[in-house]
Amino acid sequence: MSFSLNMNKFIIFYGGAASIEIINYMFDAKISSKEDIYYFFDKSMNKQNKKYFKDKIKNVKFLNQISELKKTNTKKCIISTGNINLRQEACAIIKKLKLNPIKVIHPTSYVSNNSIISEGVVIAPFVTVAPFSKIGKNSFLNSYSSLGHHSKLGEGNILCPYSTINGNSSIGKFNYFGTGSVVNSKIKIANSSKLSSNSVLRSNMSSFSLAHGNPAKIVKIY
Repeated sequence: MSFSLNMNKFIIFYGGAASIEIINYMFDAKISSKEDIYYFFDKSMNKQNKKYFKDKIKNVKFLNQISELKKTNTKKCIISTGNINLRQEACAIIKKLKLNPIKVIHPTSYVSNNSIISEGVVIAPFVTVAPFSKIGKNSFLNSYSSLGHHSKLGEGNILCPYSTINGNSSIGKFNYFGTGSVVNSKIKIANSSKLSSNSVLRSNMSSFSLAHGNPAKIVKIY
């Protein structure tokens, strides 16, 4: 494997199915190309995904120890998983190693000039980020999700496809919003909670909770 000094280098945290999507978003946004160097940090990447990256990307290496990350001589990184626990784990590693998460904003999305997008945020195709909203670092907004005006989204949140957080909402850290879920306006959610697919949250939600239904009710506290 021969590396050119002119190539960009990226550490990709966790190589599940979402990583295939996110790598292609990076190509579309012209942040990276297939000629760049990609270090995948994943202890359990399946053979199918490994084959995909070997076939599609010229310079790729698979890592499974933190000590190997230190030897890559790169600071740029991105978290490419839809698993909230792995995302939280990756955030801790990034902080410990003082890495630099990059933003990935797909060109088909609408992101208001008045919004604030923190480092490490991934915004997939056809996402809407309304004016005066704020997205915390290392959050992932999947395709067709939306964040309403004057809403705040904390660190490490995951919005699955077609999930909606309406205006003036305040969301803490490391929450998960299932496909098609809806958070009504002016709702507050604490940390590490989950809203299941197609549920509609009409009241505030405390930490470590799972809510389901329409209207969504707390069905489990971790």
